[in-house]
Amino acid sequence: MDSRLDPAAALLASAREQLQGALAPADPRLAAATAAIDQALTALQGNSGDAPDPQADAGRIGFLSTVCHDLKDPLAAVMMGSSFLLRADRGDDPARTLRMAEAIQRAGTRMSSLLQNLTDFVHLTTGRRHLEHRELPLDPLIERALEKMSGPAAAASVNLAYGKTGLHARCDADAIALALQHLLANAVRYSPPTSTVKVAATADDGRVVLRVIDQGSGISAERFPHLFDPYWNARQRARDGVGLGLGIVTAIALAHGTPPEAITAPTGTTVTLVLPAASAPST
Repeated sequence: MDSRLDPAAALLASAREQLQGALAPADPRLAAATAAIDQALTALQGNSGDAPDPQADAGRIGFLSTVCHDLKDPLAAVMMGSSFLLRADRGDDPARTLRMAEAIQRAGTRMSSLLQNLTDFVHLTTGRRHLEHRELPLDPLIERALEKMSGPAAAASVNLAYGKTGLHARCDADAIALALQHLLANAVRYSPPTSTVKVAATADDGRVVLRVIDQGSGISAERFPHLFDPYWNARQRARDGVGLGLGIVTAIALAHGTPPEAITAPTGTTVTLVLPAASAPST
């Protein structure tokens, strides 16, 4: 193995070992996670015969390190909570037992989300996920993403807005709904309470333009050029999670022919996805 990849391989092996210790062998999440980790290593080794690119390697290794770090915290919560529940001397404290069970559930949900994002990212960026492009109405896809984000938006006191357009595009339904969900999640995360995140769709010369618009404080000048680069995002100290969401959005957008774009200002950020328009509305 290329010595430049040894640190990343060690991090992946550590993540696999921790998962195997925390999840039952029959748990389907274990198989999915193991496959995702193996695919991530394969993708990392894909250019090992090329000339070294220290900056790219540092980004990938930082990314993998962040994935492992983000798995450790919920795994620790699972191990601590389960240890308490298994202790014979814990006493009859139903309230504390319930708190521990809820903590385990939250940690499991967090791990499941991270592993699903990692799986999506690897499958999309390595071509392992086949996208089926069909002529479809966009409104149901947008509404699916909005429904998924309704709970988190309500918890953050952020409003979601969208008006039906009746537009059709040639796209993969699941992939576009997933991309919109990640864009909405990002917008909600950085939006102040009582503000509005809006989804807009317009027709433009044989294309359909989707926009997710927030009213946050904008993106810093340092981060903006790297907005869609998950390897860069994962290496930043001030971060929220691994940064896979926009990497997934980028892969989906490129699979539909056009990279995503963003415009930012102190009054908010707009991220744009461009899709080929359908030749004619479906009947």
